[in-house]
Amino acid sequence: PGFTHRVLRFAIPAGAIVAAAAFSAFFLARQAGLPLSQQRTAATIVTLILSLFVLTLLALPLTWRRTLLVGAALAGFALLFPVAVIRGFYGLQLPHGQLPATFLIAAAGILVLAVFWVVSRRRLG
Repeated sequence: PGFTHRVLRFAIPAGAIVAAAAFSAFFLARQAGLPLSQQRTAATIVTLILSLFVLTLLALPLTWRRTLLVGAALAGFALLFPVAVIRGFYGLQLPHGQLPATFLIAAAGILVLAVFWVVSRRRLG
């Protein structure tokens, strides 16, 4: 069991967790009757938050280079919404009225990922 085995052991379940959370955010926004662009943005927000968390977990222990990598990813994410040109290019519209629920889904996804990370680390030794 080398690097590939360890990565796949985490990547596949983590991807499933991220996908389930993103679908949940999309479904919740859809049920609220939001426009399609806001539904997609809700799923995008959850996916970005959880993928940033996965990147941070995989970068542990944080060195200055890894911190720079995580910081650059965070900066890219942070620039998506305030910069109108970028927001327009990706067709992002904040899911009005569903933003708290979207962040709650992201928080639940982070919790599930963190528990899975701890459990998988204990099993690997």
